[in-house]
Amino acid sequence: MLTLIKGGQVYAPANLGEQDILLGGKEILAVGCEIAAPPGIDTEIVDATGLTVIPGYIDSHMHLLGGGGSVGPESRTHEVDISTLAKAGLTTVVGTLGISPVSYTLKHLLISAMALENWGLSTYIYTGAMQLPSVTFLDSVLSDLSLIDKVVGVKIALFDTLCSHPSLDTLKELASKVWLGGRLGGKAGLIHAHLGETGGSLKEIADLLKWMGLPPAMLVATHVNRTAEVLDMCAEGGLAGVSLDVTALYTPDNGLPETVAPAEAYRRLRAANVPAGSLTMSSDGNSTQTYKNEHGVVDRFMLTPANAVAAETAKAVLRDGLTLEEILPLSTINAARRLRIDHKKGSLEPGKDADVVLLDRNLEVDTVYAKGKLMLKQKEPVVVGYFEKGYAQLALRDN
Repeated sequence: MLTLIKGGQVYAPANLGEQDILLGGKEILAVGCEIAAPPGIDTEIVDATGLTVIPGYIDSHMHLLGGGGSVGPESRTHEVDISTLAKAGLTTVVGTLGISPVSYTLKHLLISAMALENWGLSTYIYTGAMQLPSVTFLDSVLSDLSLIDKVVGVKIALFDTLCSHPSLDTLKELASKVWLGGRLGGKAGLIHAHLGETGGSLKEIADLLKWMGLPPAMLVATHVNRTAEVLDMCAEGGLAGVSLDVTALYTPDNGLPETVAPAEAYRRLRAANVPAGSLTMSSDGNSTQTYKNEHGVVDRFMLTPANAVAAETAKAVLRDGLTLEEILPLSTINAARRLRIDHKKGSLEPGKDADVVLLDRNLEVDTVYAKGKLMLKQKEPVVVGYFEKGYAQLALRDN
């Protein structure tokens, strides 16, 4: 059966105006004006009048297993549900470990990613965690990237009290293995770097990569809007070629007054002449955000929202004055290019995966198709995990 989405305002992510989109199987078959249902083929017509149609959001930093644990075992979060990701408008996610490779393991992360792929999403993962030497599936980061399909890079941490504080020599050795592993495996080969706020220089690392003959863009610095000072340091790194990832969670709206809201971070980085194409936005979702009292003691937590990318995209447009054409590429085509999946993800074009999201007038996620599969319809989950709270199912789904 085909699906014909008619009359929506299409951002592909460029603004195409009112267009129709024809989906067939897992692909987009056509985008254009007044597309007619093909004769003799069963076609579902979806009226998107008054809705905005965008590519599925790509979240390149999601804690699929949960995260946290920095203040004890009881501070860990749980594995994310498929319906939660669908309600967030996510059609592609990259799973990562956090501070603890003890309570969360790479094998469990891979199984979780495989399960979400079976439910309909497109999933990838990073090997490694915040500490070095990197935890790996096989004997090295090189082998993981070369041999394990879903591994697109390695997670590390920089400038954080909880990281290993790697030397430039350590980073040089890691970068050489990641670059070679990426080439052997046909992957992006990324160093996905969690940033803390202890101070450091991304430009120094970029200069090292250039000296090695490697592209500085292989280093992806995330949490760049943790503080204004971190953002300034990242702007310098961005000008030197480092890829920068804004964290949607980090906004004063979430009770984090020291952070820079995503829309403002975008403006400051662009004002500093950081190329728009080097910017992405991810959620850091399904982990924990800790809050300290006046004595500096953690006294409460927040489960970081899986829908932060969609929420901050909407706020950037409706409240903060950016256009959808400015902010949307960060979590669609820019993310796809960085992950080297832009031949099938990140934009609405014939031949690409049918990852399509319909937004309501408030730019909230209304309906989601992932590779042509209906995941969410008018804000109600269509695909639900067997054991989700409130949705527990006893019968196996049809394959």
